[in-house]
Amino acid sequence: MEHLIMVFEHYLKTGGITMYPLILCCLWMWLEIFYHLPLWQKKKGHEIEQIKNTFVSLKTGSSRHDRGLLLFLQEQAGEKHIRQMSTIKVLAALAPFLGLFGTVTGMIKTFQSVARFGLTNPKALAGGISEAMVTTQFGLFVAVPGILAVVFLKRSAVRRQGEIQRKTGTLLSD
Repeated sequence: MEHLIMVFEHYLKTGGITMYPLILCCLWMWLEIFYHLPLWQKKKGHEIEQIKNTFVSLKTGSSRHDRGLLLFLQEQAGEKHIRQMSTIKVLAALAPFLGLFGTVTGMIKTFQSVARFGLTNPKALAGGISEAMVTTQFGLFVAVPGILAVVFLKRSAVRRQGEIQRKTGTLLSD
């Protein structure tokens, strides 16, 4: 555990100021991912009962209107889960750009050290290049799992929407 803490501190020191928004982005994204995992979500039966109750209370008797109402209620339930993932998408897309920002600031430091010391001080060059590489690496490290999580969560939401449609589809025949 101590080794991990030392590595993390080294990354913070090497990556410079850009690491702080990257870490904030990472933590926020993972909180969103864990919040949207299917095991924390309300039971599917609750949503189905809510759709059934709403449908029964708004049902008019016109088959065309009732079919449209049911489709609307089904889509609304499924889209709610998909819309909630937009924050994860934004954070996963933002992370590589923050990493790129760190790359640019690291390269600026490298060029400033070249202008100040010339090419005779490799340690000054290495600091800027290290900052550039660490922030790029961390930006990708944050983005890739975020994108994979969005794919997983979206697939889960689509499956959930299909199940809701199957279980509420019989309301029209009642």
